[in-house]
Amino acid sequence: MKTNTNTINEKIQLKINKLIKWVGFYRCNIHRFVEDYFNIHLRTFQKIVIKMMDSNMFTLFWAARGIGKTFLIAVYVSARCILYPGTHVVVASGSRDQANLVIDKILNEIRTIKGCYLSREISDWKLQPAEAYVKFYNGSFIEVCTSNDHARGHRCQILVVDEFRLVDKDLIRDVLQPFLAVPRQPAFLSTSKYKNQKEKYLESNKEIYGSSAFYKAHWSYDFGKMYLDAFLHGRDYFTCGLPYQLALEEGLTDKRQIMNKMQEEGFSKEKWEMERECIFFGESDSAFFNYNELDRMRIIEYPIYTQDIYNCLNVNDKHYKYPIKKAGEIRVLTVDIATMGGKANDATAIFLIQCEPIGKDQFKQYRRNVVFADTYEGGNSAVQALQIRRLFNELDCDYLVIDANGNGIGVYDLLVRDILDKERLQTYSALSCINSEVMADRGATNIINYNAPKVIYAVKANAQFNSDCATLLRDDFRQGKIKLLLNDEDAERLLKSYKWYYQLDSKLQTKLLLPYIHTHLLIDEMVNLESEFKDNNVKLKEQPNKRKDRYSSLAYGDYFIKSLERKLIRPKNTSSSFEIKFRAPKLLN
Repeated sequence: MKTNTNTINEKIQLKINKLIKWVGFYRCNIHRFVEDYFNIHLRTFQKIVIKMMDSNMFTLFWAARGIGKTFLIAVYVSARCILYPGTHVVVASGSRDQANLVIDKILNEIRTIKGCYLSREISDWKLQPAEAYVKFYNGSFIEVCTSNDHARGHRCQILVVDEFRLVDKDLIRDVLQPFLAVPRQPAFLSTSKYKNQKEKYLESNKEIYGSSAFYKAHWSYDFGKMYLDAFLHGRDYFTCGLPYQLALEEGLTDKRQIMNKMQEEGFSKEKWEMERECIFFGESDSAFFNYNELDRMRIIEYPIYTQDIYNCLNVNDKHYKYPIKKAGEIRVLTVDIATMGGKANDATAIFLIQCEPIGKDQFKQYRRNVVFADTYEGGNSAVQALQIRRLFNELDCDYLVIDANGNGIGVYDLLVRDILDKERLQTYSALSCINSEVMADRGATNIINYNAPKVIYAVKANAQFNSDCATLLRDDFRQGKIKLLLNDEDAERLLKSYKWYYQLDSKLQTKLLLPYIHTHLLIDEMVNLESEFKDNNVKLKEQPNKRKDRYSSLAYGDYFIKSLERKLIRPKNTSSSFEIKFRAPKLLN
């Protein structure tokens, strides 16, 4: 009987010894554990990233969309929790939904792989918008926390911040990083044999940051440079970039899908380089506009759409109903006209600036809310004039600012005459020029045109005017007078918070995002503009194959609104001693 017992004990001990050896091997080669235990075929770059996450205290990697960044993080923390009992992992991100994706990957992708043994390790889990976690039988724990001040008090050995650039840097430093106050305490350290050797076997906590690239002016750029410097100097840091070309090479992304993305409406080369090629973008030393000054004004949540979009939505939400003008509100449609037929770097750019009065009487000024944005490539004068006139009516505009140089003069000449809209069976009455009698005369072909409402501000730009526009626009941004729509990532999260959004077709979803995308492209244009000074004037130049039509449109509109503030032009339907005098009309035979 004793012999049998001894034999059993020996077999058990043999199995334990084998287990210890295998655990030791897998701890040194965690990528092998992932392949063997999770039954996941890892690509070479995935093996490297997982291995380096495990081998270093600090990891930061820039990843293209579609490369599987969140999946890699989920695989690593799951393996780490199994191999190191009692490991506590906290996952944070710029949004709760993004952080929850790590738990979602663990439960719904990794765990469901055929031949994966992860399920036998999990004792409990929850995946809900307000709470998400995975518990392991060995005492390890992965939880999601909200990236705000209320998250204080958590403790962990591994901190993961997914899409970390969307998290405030002070929040990371003051709230999240303090989570790592206590290292993991392996059970063997409590035995008498290792009582006095804790320092020798103490494990280091880990920080893991993942994100797409962004602007050089953003704090994440300097954060990444610090990691790179530490990595190159042999410190306990690792950083790398995972561009979309890597996904193509490894068969994780379809080439046709990539080509289709590049041809989508609103495609931005700069945004593509940031999100897909891990290339940071930033203004040059000679840039006139500063990215941070523009980005801080991206606070408007809801744009104004055209009526057809509201009709398609048909939802019971005040934010997605056409907004009626408020008392004292002025709406300015501002347009920069493209060349005929369009060029690769030229497009007609249109913005709606919603002017909200601030101050009273002679001190009245206007807050400029840029709530509508659109562009279209070229087209003949008639097509462009009709589009502009439609928008002027549909958006209930008070003034129209238009570039009347070059091809713009042809569009102007049509706007100061009645325009028949055959598609909508409507005639738009003629408009007239407010700032030039010469320009007003161009449309005065009959008595009706002489009495047309004077609402067009015709821009005849020259070096001095362009310089004034540039300086004024920069100053108004610095003073916080111009507000822009949210960045498109925040906008997408906002839209996805509505259940009805998921029921829309992809085309309508894209239309809802387009004003935010055009705002992003506007900023791209502005920070790309380089300045030079000549004869005391600022001259802004776009870089080769870049455009500045969006900038020009906004600058013209801002200049006009400043004219309103200076009482060079008074808002309609307001009483004032200031008068605009008009000559008597000429009688036509």
